Amino acid sequence: MTHDEREWQAQERALLNESSGTDAAADDALVARYRTIARALRQPPPGALPSNFAYEVARLAAMQPRPAEVDSAVEQWLMRALVGTMVLAGAVVAAIYGGQWLQATGSLLAETGSVGIGGWIVTLAACFAITFGVDWLRNGRRDEHASSA
Repeated sequence: MTHDEREWQAQERALLNESSGTDAAADDALVARYRTIARALRQPPPGALPSNFAYEVARLAAMQPRPAEVDSAVEQWLMRALVGTMVLAGAVVAAIYGGQWLQATGSLLAETGSVGIGGWIVTLAACFAITFGVDWLRNGRRDEHASSA
């Protein structure tokens, strides 16, 4: 008999002996310990909870402001301020340097011709393929590990 089986048998004997009122002197030490636990479990808990305990706890919890809501409001305000600042900065930079960018882009397209533009398109497509390919491989391996676990 394994240790777990011996423990289980002792617990069952303790429950049976306690419920039937068998003399505790006949129990071995392990059964006597479990019998004490069985006796304690049969007793009602001291100081019963009020009948509306769960309702009161739920009511009190609902009244408390949730930290996530407070943080969320602050984060939303900060995010709006950050986006507004970035849009304003982008508009200022475009107003200052926009003419130079358009002139540089026009001269680049004029110098490289249609073959140069094709090279840029191929480069851009390769960047997208590598980015999404690595992400696809990463997700595929994660799904593979999750299904094998």
